[in-house]
Amino acid sequence: MTDWGPDLFVIDKGSSLPIYVQLVNRIEALVKVGALRPGDRLPSIRSVAEHLRVDYNTVAKAYTELDRVGIIKTARGIGTHVTASMDEEALQAARQATLHNTLASAIRELVSLGYTAEEIAATFQSCMRELEQQG
Repeated sequence: MTDWGPDLFVIDKGSSLPIYVQLVNRIEALVKVGALRPGDRLPSIRSVAEHLRVDYNTVAKAYTELDRVGIIKTARGIGTHVTASMDEEALQAARQATLHNTLASAIRELVSLGYTAEEIAATFQSCMRELEQQG
């Protein structure tokens, strides 16, 4: 997929999920369903940022995370491509990294607002119980 339309990268600016996490999740999903295949070129960070009207660093963070877990590879002068070695293990690693980074970011923010580890843990457990009850 060398052409990318307006639906390739979709984000919800009203979501509580950080934009870079939404981008990581979207690219993972496109790879998983075969919409993006090994060797497919992704648009540049700058063009994605302009298209979505988000900060360049937000897209760069998503691409860096995807590169770190092996879903994409960026080479200067060549561009960014889906890796040929994409497998379920790499997708799972990316999901785990996204989970960790999202929680770590939220926890850092809460700590900076003065919440204790115990308050955060208790509220997290309460939220999880609520989600489980909602089914």
